Amino acid sequence: MEEFKVIEVAFKPEDFQESLEDKFFTAKIIQSCEKTDNPKELREIINALAKLAAHRQGLIKGLCMRVAELECKTTFDTNKYPEFFQGRE
Repeated sequence: MEEFKVIEVAFKPEDFQESLEDKFFTAKIIQSCEKTDNPKELREIINALAKLAAHRQGLIKGLCMRVAELECKTTFDTNKYPEFFQGRE
């Protein structure tokens, strides 16, 4: 069986910041919800948000699986990228 290296990948808080587009979208949805008293319209907004959340989660899962697959197929020289890899080697 092949031996695996355990590597820690450093993330910065700014790696997880909302984009300007996401902030605009969030504000637009909040305004739409606050403007309406129509339950049907609110259900439509909720359904659209649920579909969007599921779609994004699927994309994230797919990207994570793809990265894991590529990592299994590739040997990284962690010395070339010290800003990304730290700790255990």
